[in-house]
Amino acid sequence: MITKQEIEKLDAIRKERRRLEKLDKELTASLIAKATDTKKQWKNLSYEITEGHTTTADREKIATLPNWEQYYKTTTFPKLTIKT
Repeated sequence: MITKQEIEKLDAIRKERRRLEKLDKELTASLIAKATDTKKQWKNLSYEITEGHTTTADREKIATLPNWEQYYKTTTFPKLTIKT
């Protein structure tokens, strides 16, 4: 049986993770904005700014294909949603 304390603990962990992810994004954007070099190395530490890529499906074009349903995969999994 799941207890209220366990759910509260999980909720607190998720909130902290979201806070840290937001802080990570903000700091990363700030560092990239003020960087004058795209690559730098110190003793035991270095950074490199490169071009990132994100690829997503173009749903409108896929929908025009015959048998377009075969290009989508749906999986199900148990999910614990916390409502506060």
